[in-house]
Amino acid sequence: QLVLTATAGGVVHNHGALNTSYRWYPGDTEFKNASVSLTTSGTIGEQIQVSGTVDVTNANLDAHSASNAALATPQKPQLKVTFDIANRSVVAQLISTYTENGQTVTFTDTYQLSKE
Repeated sequence: QLVLTATAGGVVHNHGALNTSYRWYPGDTEFKNASVSLTTSGTIGEQIQVSGTVDVTNANLDAHSASNAALATPQKPQLKVTFDIANRSVVAQLISTYTENGQTVTFTDTYQLSKE
């Protein structure tokens, strides 16, 4: 098992209906220095499952953002890491869901990792 801790920055989508634009909008909450804790599980092979939380509770929130009680709840995205041995590359997918008014949307961000 491997435990990774870090800090993160980003934007919390905090406005409007889910079926409208996901671009930044006044009222969205920008954050910096959110604590991130990820833990691996399963067999280490070509794919490692990683789960954890991105906790914005004590993050530095944008002063212009509207406060929202929902931000006090740690978000729990799933991180899936796939090792492509043939091409010597790694793909990481950050998968998270958001529910508003009974409608749930899944967000998937894919990152191609390479050695520097």
